[in-house]
Amino acid sequence: MAKMTVRFGQLAKPLSTSTIAEGTTLEYFLENRNYEYSSSVRVNGRVVGKTSELHNGDIVTIIESVEGG
Repeated sequence: MAKMTVRFGQLAKPLSTSTIAEGTTLEYFLENRNYEYSSSVRVNGRVVGKTSELHNGDIVTIIESVEGG
């Protein structure tokens, strides 16, 4: 199975690079990093379904809620 590279990050934190197997779903990718799928997860700036397969060069980000006043 071919390997691909995706980048992962959170708001205000640097992106990290991960090598994953072709066919890896967003849900599997997140679970292996101890995150759950939610509406705050984006792939290339878009909300996608958790069963979406990631592609070489994708950027996965988590936009956490900002609270305070």
